[in-house]
Amino acid sequence: MVRWGVAGSGFSRHCMNCLSNWLSCSDAAGALGGVEARRAWNPLSAGFCEASPDGDSAFLIDWKDIQLLAQVEGFGVNTNGGSARSKGVEVTIGVNPNRNLSLFANGSYVDAYLTKDAPAIVGGVKGDPLPYNPKWQWTLGGEYEHPLSDSLTARGGISWHYTGRRFSDFDATNGQRKLDSFGQVDAHAGLEFGRYRLDAFVRNLTDARGIVNLGFFGDLNGNLAASVIRPRTVGVSFSVRQ
Repeated sequence: MVRWGVAGSGFSRHCMNCLSNWLSCSDAAGALGGVEARRAWNPLSAGFCEASPDGDSAFLIDWKDIQLLAQVEGFGVNTNGGSARSKGVEVTIGVNPNRNLSLFANGSYVDAYLTKDAPAIVGGVKGDPLPYNPKWQWTLGGEYEHPLSDSLTARGGISWHYTGRRFSDFDATNGQRKLDSFGQVDAHAGLEFGRYRLDAFVRNLTDARGIVNLGFFGDLNGNLAASVIRPRTVGVSFSVRQ
């Protein structure tokens, strides 16, 4: 078993907002007070891992001048939003009950929130969760293969990915909106013969309608615009190993 830890600081490059012919960059800069590079201080990032692919880790990151979305004259722009903290754990597990079957699981718990009020144009206050960060998410799955002959192998697998509840972008007028959790099931089955592999697959088997973005540009007649995960998709893939 190996234990490790690290501490350090660094920058994320700045962002330029060029919006439209109707709102100049200088107007945007005046409204936002400028958008600077954000600084991250990582006082603790520690964990342990085994000699196998399985491993766990924990982290804590403090952000200064974190970049957040805001609205200026109806346009979405980036602006600095005070300070924030992100802390959590990540876990990965793999099991092989027999030579043909492999099971896997990975998940994380991440608590990310503002540690200082954001500018009024953004609307977030100390303690508010960072947008679209699920505290809980994980994937469970399995892969099975069975030799049919010396040159032909049948393969199949299925996985379930869970995304926990999240909150939308900060909104100075309406506040953040809560987004429900959702799950997505993917599956595939196929044959491998020599260097070639043929697979039939289905993504989002249950045709879930998980929302990944909601209402940043307000509403129209009380209806919010939302982005959802791709609907059920069925297809076939063919690949050649070099």
